[in-house]
Amino acid sequence: IEEPSEDFIKHFAYQVYSGRLTSNVVEEFKDIVHRAFSQYINEKVNNRLNIALSREEEVQKTEDAELQEEEESKIDTTEEELEGYNIVLAIVRRKVDKDRVVHRDTQSYFGILLDDNNRKPICRLHLNTSVKYISLFDQEKNVEKIKIDSVDDIYKYEKRLLEVIDFYDNK
Repeated sequence: IEEPSEDFIKHFAYQVYSGRLTSNVVEEFKDIVHRAFSQYINEKVNNRLNIALSREEEVQKTEDAELQEEEESKIDTTEEELEGYNIVLAIVRRKVDKDRVVHRDTQSYFGILLDDNNRKPICRLHLNTSVKYISLFDQEKNVEKIKIDSVDDIYKYEKRLLEVIDFYDNK
């Protein structure tokens, strides 16, 4: 490739050059053949690398999806958590449309969010342990974790839940 033979160069030159192949013409084609083969090899190598990288990306995506599925399978949304969500929803519907209030269950808490936005938490419910809690947020998003005896105790925090909605909507 670095030093192609004269016969090799002439083989390609005859394909595209109709005149007489003088030594000057062969010398010009030597550079052209060299660059063409270098480009061809580079394209082949890049193609192989791209195929290998895309396969690696597919493997990574598959592994990520399996890991996410495994994590999600550890999450068990209970009837009590859904009942708590419905209580919070009933309270905040006075200020916002129900479609704006969503829940996300995690391994450690059951989050209730405004506009499906992690930056707008309404509250968090911790109901899957022997001691139950509600976490309430203030305007600086400081969290206060309060012990509750049952999901019905959520009604006691109606004013604070509505205040957090007002804060997000007036921000």
